[in-house]
Amino acid sequence: FLHNQIHKIPLNMIGTLLTQAFEEKLNLHEIAIITVNFAKTIDKGVYGKETGIAANIIHKHIPKISNKTKTAISDKNFGRGNICSNLQNILQFFILMRRQPSTDTMAILKDSITSNLEHCSNSDIAHIFSQMGNLSLQMGNSFIQQTTDKFLKDLGNLKPNQAVNFLHSLAIIDAVNEFNGISKPHIRNVFEQLVNNQEFNNLLIQAKNTTKNQRQLLHAAYWFKGIDLFEYPKETNNKSKLEIHIADKLTEYKNNIKLLSTKPHNITKSTIDLKFEFNNHIYYLECDGGYHFIKTPDGNDVTFDGSTILQTALKVKRDNDLTILRLPAVIHNRIDNVWDMFLEQNGHPESGSYTFNKEGILIPFHNEPEAITYSKHQAINAVDLLVPA
Repeated sequence: FLHNQIHKIPLNMIGTLLTQAFEEKLNLHEIAIITVNFAKTIDKGVYGKETGIAANIIHKHIPKISNKTKTAISDKNFGRGNICSNLQNILQFFILMRRQPSTDTMAILKDSITSNLEHCSNSDIAHIFSQMGNLSLQMGNSFIQQTTDKFLKDLGNLKPNQAVNFLHSLAIIDAVNEFNGISKPHIRNVFEQLVNNQEFNNLLIQAKNTTKNQRQLLHAAYWFKGIDLFEYPKETNNKSKLEIHIADKLTEYKNNIKLLSTKPHNITKSTIDLKFEFNNHIYYLECDGGYHFIKTPDGNDVTFDGSTILQTALKVKRDNDLTILRLPAVIHNRIDNVWDMFLEQNGHPESGSYTFNKEGILIPFHNEPEAITYSKHQAINAVDLLVPA
């Protein structure tokens, strides 16, 4: 019923249905189907202008969903379907809801995956790594070691796009670790083993026929090796409504701030949203809508998602003279004088990457590549001051 009719469920029935469903004893398959289908209504905007209300109703049920998931796994009440597919659906629920699982939920999910690796294909592992990376999760050495050992033993059933996706996921996970001031050299060892494997390389060659695969492959290669394997595909430069709005706002400060062309940077190889000059210093501004962020497990704060962390770190890695600012839409929308404060701060002429906290003050985005200088606590505090949209 949920799979076929969920788009017809009235807004005022979502909470009732979720409450009734999670009062029953559910197996893992049932939990996966219920949660991921409800999350899809949010992702697809089924409720239009009331999508935010619907999302908040579902967010309120996440503690109960997490407890039911842990119970089903502890009781080995998996239900039908492949266990790894069901676990992927649980993770997909959190991705679509833009929220990290709690630490204890994450622990039991990881334990269930490693305990059932014989049922997980390399396609499953590649997908799980991609999901965890984009949720900016700490995966732990033991989990990474066990899953990658399984992955490396059998590359035969892997598809070309899955090979590229896994390589890109390794880069995201490594960048997230660096963001938090954590070193996990095993990830780099896995990368080396894969790129030195002829069977895996053949898959990468086959995968180069799409722009998305090309970009993911280039990002992974530059992150781990600092090299460009081939010419970077051209990017379109279509401005979003947010970028246009922020650009219009900056023109109000034309006596101090000069907007510049945003053609692709000759070193970073990518187009940055906006570029301006202030006090004889060039700033590259990224305008971040909601999909750049993930809510923390309690739902009260946010952090950047794994893809955003990697993209920002790659730009600085390519050109360590850049000054990159990431402006969350929620800060731009809620703080009218954010650029007045920027001028009062006299900008931030040092190279590196920065974001704006909930008070509109520039703070370090994260530890710079290859030069970790912050503790894990300080690095996390650089972004957890942001407020959710």
